Amino acid sequence: LQLAEKLVRDKHYGSAETARYRVQSDDPRLDADATAELLEQFRDFFEGFWQGPLELEPYDKTSRVFLLYSFHKYNQLLGGDFRFSKFRPQGHYGSSYDVISMHSDSAGGEGATPDGLIHEATHQLVDQTIFGGLRSAPIWLSEGLASYFGYTRFDGEEFHPGVAGGKTVAIFRGSRGTAGGGARNQLKDFHRSRKLFERINDDLLVEHLLAVDTAGGFYGEQPQLHYAGSWLLVHTLLHAESGRFRAGFERYIALEAAGQGGPAVLYGEIGLDPDGLQAAMDRHVKKIKTR
Repeated sequence: LQLAEKLVRDKHYGSAETARYRVQSDDPRLDADATAELLEQFRDFFEGFWQGPLELEPYDKTSRVFLLYSFHKYNQLLGGDFRFSKFRPQGHYGSSYDVISMHSDSAGGEGATPDGLIHEATHQLVDQTIFGGLRSAPIWLSEGLASYFGYTRFDGEEFHPGVAGGKTVAIFRGSRGTAGGGARNQLKDFHRSRKLFERINDDLLVEHLLAVDTAGGFYGEQPQLHYAGSWLLVHTLLHAESGRFRAGFERYIALEAAGQGGPAVLYGEIGLDPDGLQAAMDRHVKKIKTR
């Protein structure tokens, strides 16, 4: 937290604070007030989305958000591990210190930042309100939910569950938002990496995703497949076949949060075996369009 404060204050420092978020940035293009307001709107949507099926834990702490202009400073904040890596994350939620950090100097630039911001805010809310800060969600579930909400269409007034797209919101001065390029690119990445996976592996993709249980395995090997596949698996479990699997998926999430989850529990709660889930995902992905 101290390093983040130091890095963000050295140039073009700006900040905004709302009821539940404090945004600090050194990016002179950023509208900190609009950024904090987007996060507030998302927080309301997230809580309403799970109202009823899941009992969310109270989380009243002001969320700290640091949006750095350069990847260089962001990399310093993360310890310098990504300097020579092909994998260059745009954002990070540190569960141990409960802070969201991002950089806006990235592929996709201004258009990708609102999606990335919601992605990281989801990590925080899943960690703090669903899992209560007591344990971590399986990696596929954590990244799948973060990508699902990160790619949920926002028209400037409300989020649209199940609709993959961009955010019509101007968190950068002069920007008019994005038309869903991040979601569209993830779909393309999925189809490319899926074909490669099928050529070199004998197991089902869904079984592979559920079996990846280390950070090195998820982010170090085939990260595009893992990100895109996790997103589309969550989308399937929430929306395929008119929401047929959603109730079972929500029961599974609750059991994971209680330390009683695992792949077998997921299959049991949704009433499918791995082959059935893979077939359902394959059918559903073909229907997803981006806006």
